[in-house]
Amino acid sequence: MADKLAGMQVFVKTAECGSFTAAASQLGMSAQMAGKHVATLEKRVGARLINRSTHSQSLTEAGRLYLEGCKLALAAVEDAEARVTDQIGVPQGALRIAAPIGIGSSLLIPHLISFLKAYPGVSIELNLSDRIVDVVAEGFDVALRIGNLPNSALISRVLCPYRMITCASPEYLADQGIPAMPEELEGHQCLDFTFPSHPAPNLWLFKSGEHVVQVQPKGRLVVNDSRSLIAAALLGFGIIQIGESKVQQYVRNGSLVELFKDYEGLSRPLQVVFASQKHQNPKVRVFIDWLVQAFAELG
Repeated sequence: MADKLAGMQVFVKTAECGSFTAAASQLGMSAQMAGKHVATLEKRVGARLINRSTHSQSLTEAGRLYLEGCKLALAAVEDAEARVTDQIGVPQGALRIAAPIGIGSSLLIPHLISFLKAYPGVSIELNLSDRIVDVVAEGFDVALRIGNLPNSALISRVLCPYRMITCASPEYLADQGIPAMPEELEGHQCLDFTFPSHPAPNLWLFKSGEHVVQVQPKGRLVVNDSRSLIAAALLGFGIIQIGESKVQQYVRNGSLVELFKDYEGLSRPLQVVFASQKHQNPKVRVFIDWLVQAFAELG
């Protein structure tokens, strides 16, 4: 039975990664060993599950059918182990976490290190991307998201407000002038951030008392990576609106200048999202509670 489960794990990982080499790298074994596991599995079920080529592997029709059964079987085993572990109360195993690049590098990493020190039985795989991941389909335990959660089967818990600021380099402002109020952005290069999954036009929002200003950013550069957006601003190409935590160091050292300090920038919730809490693995539940408490202590 143990060999069968190991074979299923290798088969599922190979299907996800597209090759024995990539799957073996993640599972800590050789590509040859991964191939042997799958070959043994194929012999047991009496059907070819994977088409082999020199550089990649693809599922056969039988493989696609078997893949779903393997996922269900492995999930059932993990659920059974989780229930036992829950009784013992010791979080253990691997956590897969997704987060935006700026959040992960500036806010999340210190909390992850503290968590790993507190729970030596847990390991973490952190995926940093400004792309909105599919938590369930891509196999993540939790993901951090900025903004309100759209209609979804996912559950969310708010960590803290995420403040947006508007800024530009001193060189750009010296050359193009300093806008005194948001309405004056009309004549400036406003560099914008875009999500492929949210093609609707972005709006920059500013609030002063009860007065709210909406600005449709217009510029010659739109990117889906916050690091590239910051780099363009540092090079003096335009004005950006971005999460404060992502540019704090540049504002502090004078590389970027914050604009419209009399206005309150848009503040959106930073949330941790996850799938159903039914039979939730202790490592996931403990991590979420840890993260919520850690951000609460930051004030």
